[in-house]
Amino acid sequence: AADPISKSCVLLIGEANKSNPLKSEFVLVPGVERSQISLQEQQGSNTAQPLIDLLTRSADPSRDPSDQLTPELTKKLAQLQTFVAARNLTAEIEGCVLRVQKCVSIQPPYTSADCRATNEIVLDRVASLVDQFNTQA
Repeated sequence: AADPISKSCVLLIGEANKSNPLKSEFVLVPGVERSQISLQEQQGSNTAQPLIDLLTRSADPSRDPSDQLTPELTKKLAQLQTFVAARNLTAEIEGCVLRVQKCVSIQPPYTSADCRATNEIVLDRVASLVDQFNTQA
């Protein structure tokens, strides 16, 4: 589903929970240009996996996520934390993820498209801050 007001796209991950649709897993992708969206026919059970991996960025739990950061991304993470904290928002580093207000996670490479949250209003505000940060950098 696409929302032209917030320019967000909602994607269903996996199978829909038919008995309780609200328990289905969704991903909100902010800042999507509606003209760039196309519906693809599902051609097999594995066709969605690359998109799911990209959107959820599931990491190997046995590995320390901070091992994935280059020195440049480590510096950017620290600078983004300072930038967000200067705007009176809590920002905690958890491995390679910056968690803002305990409800928004920002994953490498720390762009607005890498922000994840269930509250769309907070997500839009934090994504906007991340855009500001990346514009000034």
